[in-house]
Amino acid sequence: MVCVNSFPKSGTHALQKALMLLGIESLITHTPYPDEVEGTHLFIRRDPRDAICSKIRWDGLPVTQGTFLLYLKRKDVRAINLFTPWIRRADFVVQYEALIRDETEMKRIAEFMDVPYLDDAFTNLHGATRTWQEGARSDHRAIWTPLLQEKLEESIGVNTVEEWGYV
Repeated sequence: MVCVNSFPKSGTHALQKALMLLGIESLITHTPYPDEVEGTHLFIRRDPRDAICSKIRWDGLPVTQGTFLLYLKRKDVRAINLFTPWIRRADFVVQYEALIRDETEMKRIAEFMDVPYLDDAFTNLHGATRTWQEGARSDHRAIWTPLLQEKLEESIGVNTVEEWGYV
């Protein structure tokens, strides 16, 4: 079994679709560390600020400074740190931004999974998942201010964004 795991709105459905397009069946989970994950464990990381923006959009709200501040108070958002250890402990880590940018990340996945890379895989990745949102991807930079940075660090920790591989 192949398990796709991450903090919600970090790209688990995109990764599951990428695997499907490579002929690999998988199961999505949002399992915090140190809970058990069966089989081959693929973890997808995404800039936590963008994952929060994606959650706001998923809930049908506009991404504004106010909605971002509101979501920083939510227990489910603050739980991102429960997933951070997987970045070092998963069998394989995928970066969401690289996955949707070009075929390089899908080729890396195919190599890790020991399957051939299929030429039509990346061209069919975008869209058509339960959670895919049309339009531009969620991007925190449109609303970012020093106040949001301060409140983010108070909510999820000073080093979380960096631990997830972002600055």
